[in-house]
Amino acid sequence: MNPSLLPSNSFDKNYLLRLLNGNTEMMGIVLNELFQNIPNCMSEINSSLISKDSMGVVTYASRAKSALSILREDQLAEAFMSIEHSARNGQMSVAESTFSSICGDTLSRLNKIQESV
Repeated sequence: MNPSLLPSNSFDKNYLLRLLNGNTEMMGIVLNELFQNIPNCMSEINSSLISKDSMGVVTYASRAKSALSILREDQLAEAFMSIEHSARNGQMSVAESTFSSICGDTLSRLNKIQESV
């Protein structure tokens, strides 16, 4: 794992439950959605980078950032924010480089969270 992107916190179910007013059923729904959404966003970012579609990168990086924030993966969320800003500013090579450097870490961390639930 990239040492600069170590997970900021271990997954905190209680935090998510507080966000959802204690609704455990809704927590399961939200987690399932996040576990599907983040890899889908990453796939879309990759496709958008290949086709040089900066708005696609911006859109899906923003979605991944939000999803990772809900999971309290702050450093990964910040990395996706950086990808979003780079693409928004036309710096697609920077966006691509950042995405490449965190792709494996993001999927690895997501798998660890899924296993802990």
